[in-house]
Amino acid sequence: MPILGLAGFGGGVARAGGDAGPFTVTGGNVSATPADGSKYHVFTASGDLVVSGSGSIDILMIAGGGGGGNQHGGGGGGGALYYNSTLPITSGTYSVIIGTGGVGGTVASPDGSTNGNLTIFGPGTPSHIVVNGGGFGRRMSQPNTSNQSGGPGGCGGGGGLTPVHPSPPARTPGGSVTAPPTHSLPSPFIYGNAGGRGNDYGAAPGGGGGGGGCGPNGGPGTNEVPQTNGTAAQGGDDFIAPTPFLPTSAISTLATALSTPTVFLGVPIPSPGDQLRAFGGGGAGGSHSPWAIYNPGGSYPASPTPYGGGSAYRTGGLGGLGNSGAGVNGVPNRGAGGGGSGAGPTAAGNGSDGVIIIRYPQ
Repeated sequence: MPILGLAGFGGGVARAGGDAGPFTVTGGNVSATPADGSKYHVFTASGDLVVSGSGSIDILMIAGGGGGGNQHGGGGGGGALYYNSTLPITSGTYSVIIGTGGVGGTVASPDGSTNGNLTIFGPGTPSHIVVNGGGFGRRMSQPNTSNQSGGPGGCGGGGGLTPVHPSPPARTPGGSVTAPPTHSLPSPFIYGNAGGRGNDYGAAPGGGGGGGGCGPNGGPGTNEVPQTNGTAAQGGDDFIAPTPFLPTSAISTLATALSTPTVFLGVPIPSPGDQLRAFGGGGAGGSHSPWAIYNPGGSYPASPTPYGGGSAYRTGGLGGLGNSGAGVNGVPNRGAGGGGSGAGPTAAGNGSDGVIIIRYPQ
């Protein structure tokens, strides 16, 4: 689906409701107040948000990313992302479920890649919101069989390599975008894109398609490669949270509150601001030897366990190189897709878990 504009961001909405009394909120594994006076609640695991009074909140929530495909496979799709800067909320207890990432295909289970899982806010309340997990990346198709599409999801997974040229009858499709049960699409609050098509095994190109991402260039136009291009597909672009929602001062405070003062949700501090605010990148496609992988700037950390690197702002997992490279996992708690693996004897990357971030002025 096309990426739609942010609805209502920056509006001057009253945060405490007159006769309703003070607006107080508790919950999350992090509750912090940065220097600008805003209050944050961050959920990297399931729990409850308890509200007293009435007002509105800024909320970003993303589901788990999909797992990458094995053996020149497609990247997993990012989980769907919900962003609303003026969500009304009243007294009550709001359950939170954080979606886990899907698993990538393995040597033992090459068709075992799975979708990411749902992230849910407030079931049974007027503020009930669901976002769908990312679609799984598809493994390489087998000769003389019908193509198998990447998995549908919040963002679709990438299709795998077709091992003959030309494809019979066409390139392996990427997965479609599925609507969550609480929001019809298109919606001004839901962000997601389809996965890219896999390529043919031919004279120049070769590899799986990139998983769809939540950003404005997160769809098939950028996460698949033409038949004449010799590189594997990048993952679809990441969603960049608005700076007023996640200013640099808040990121540092939240990282410390998460007991990771040099890392914010998997991204090292310091890093460029857009990388620190990025969510929901698609996993890159796995390549076929001797073609290279898409790498916009490297995964992090380089060791002992790299993750990310496969989408424009790095949250999606890097694709495996040639006949030996494994796919890389998505960046933790960014709802990102895992990278496809380079060959059958190597595993694809896992999608990463989602997160919910809530902000409101004190």
